[in-house]
Amino acid sequence: MRYLIILLLISQTAFSAEKLLHCKFKWGDKVSPEKKTVFSEGELSDVYLKIDFDREKVIDSPFNVYGTFGINKTNVVFTSSEVKWYGKNKYVRRVATLDRQTGRLRSVYNNLANKRESGEENYTCSLGNLRF
Repeated sequence: MRYLIILLLISQTAFSAEKLLHCKFKWGDKVSPEKKTVFSEGELSDVYLKIDFDREKVIDSPFNVYGTFGINKTNVVFTSSEVKWYGKNKYVRRVATLDRQTGRLRSVYNNLANKRESGEENYTCSLGNLRF
């Protein structure tokens, strides 16, 4: 009986609530005083997010902003309707928002080094028609 309980606990631990979301690039732009570049579907790379929604933990995402000595300076906030990344160092400020109802993902950044460049990227994530 003891072994059965241990096996049951191990199997529940091994089952992960992590979800891998494939987010396809749809459109975006990069703006500076000299010019504005608009990107359309397929021109920028897709991104992948690995998130454990049950534990409210992001395992992997491209939206992390790092500071001195590689310290992650990104905060992630989970609500019932979205997951939001906030990150800032002396070079860049980035905010990314995943809509948990629709699967829309929007990432906005500002280049703080020259204070004159910004950009936006929009994606549609797999499982978008499911609540995650």
